[in-house]
Amino acid sequence: MQPLHHVLRSFAAFPVRRLILAVLAVLTLAGSACSRTPLVASAPTLTATPAAKTLGEFTLIEDTDFLMAPIRDATDSASSYIDYERGGYWGPVNNYVFLDRRTQTFQQLLPTNDYVIARAYALEPPSAGTETPTILGWLYCVVKADTDGDNELSLTDKIILSLSDVSGARYTEVLIDVDDVYGRTLSNSSTLLIIYRKGEHKYMTSIDLSSYAVVATFELAFLGPEVK
Repeated sequence: MQPLHHVLRSFAAFPVRRLILAVLAVLTLAGSACSRTPLVASAPTLTATPAAKTLGEFTLIEDTDFLMAPIRDATDSASSYIDYERGGYWGPVNNYVFLDRRTQTFQQLLPTNDYVIARAYALEPPSAGTETPTILGWLYCVVKADTDGDNELSLTDKIILSLSDVSGARYTEVLIDVDDVYGRTLSNSSTLLIIYRKGEHKYMTSIDLSSYAVVATFELAFLGPEVK
C-alpha cells in the first residue's frame, strides 16, 4: 500500500491539473463567444454625395462687358441658358458665374452651390422714352434652408434678399426671413426701394446702393389687418 503522501501527490499532479486546464479552456471559449470585438474591419461611414450640377451657357448682359451663366441641378429639365425677361432672370438656379470679357476673369456669385437662387432682378434706373436702361446690379431671392419642411428649397421657404453689382461682385445679404416680395424699384441711381412681407407685416425698405446699407424701413400698417 502506497504511503498517503504519494497518493496526494499523484492526485494533485494528474486529476487537478486536468481539471484546471479544462476550466481554463471553457473560460477561453466563453470569452471568445461573448467578445464584441469584430473579427474583420468595420465598413467605413458613407457620406452623402453632393447632387451633380451643370454649368449653363453664358449670356451677355446688355450694354455691359459682362456675361453670366447659371449653375443648375443636373437633373433640372430647364434650358441650359437663361433668358432675360420682365426685368430679370427667373430660376431656380444654384449659382451664377460672371465673365468679364475685358479682363477674361470669372466671378462666382455664391461660395457654394448648395442654395437656390429663385429670382435675379436687374436693378435698372428710371429711363426716359425708349432708351434702354443700363443695369446697375442685381437683387436676388436666395433660399438657404427648408423652413417649411417640404424637403426642397423654393420661394415657399424664408427668403434672403441679397445684392451684387452687375459683375456679380460685392455680394451682400440685406434682408432676411422675408416671406414675399411685392415689388422693387430704383427711386434714383443710388437708392433701391423694396416692398415685402415678413410674417403678417408688410414693409418698404430703402437701401443705399453705394454701401448696400439699409437707410430706412417703415411698415405699411395703413392697409389694415384684413389685407393678407
